[in-house]
Amino acid sequence: MRQVETKPGPSRHSTANWTIGRKLGWCLASLGFLLAAVSVASLLTLGQLRSTLENTANRETQRLLLASSINKQTAALRASVRALILDAALDEANDLKKDRETFYHQGKEIEEQIAKLQPLLDRPDSLQALKEISTAWTGWKGWVDEMVG
Repeated sequence: MRQVETKPGPSRHSTANWTIGRKLGWCLASLGFLLAAVSVASLLTLGQLRSTLENTANRETQRLLLASSINKQTAALRASVRALILDAALDEANDLKKDRETFYHQGKEIEEQIAKLQPLLDRPDSLQALKEISTAWTGWKGWVDEMVG
């Protein structure tokens, strides 16, 4: 007896017997699903990017405001030192006392601004510049104490 080879027939899940319309329908459905998945992923990433951008912008704005405030206070501090020198040279006791109070008030504001700015800085050169400002203020304070008494 001769054995007859039987080929298995197409399975129920095989796409060999699908019509072109059915195949196109599945392709469009798959494409729609992938498009929806990519859209959702893009929207989530965009939300995270927006949040990161807002945080960075707020942080940079704070840095700039504090740095400009320190710059303004430093200019006012220099003017106070000039006024102190002039008052000491002219022996104006009342003006000397008033200018000394102004000097220390401005110095205190600089110390406050430095304390607020320091946690916002992350680069070593920025931290070094802030340390130099703080050291300069300490030197000025000692010089004024020595000069005015």
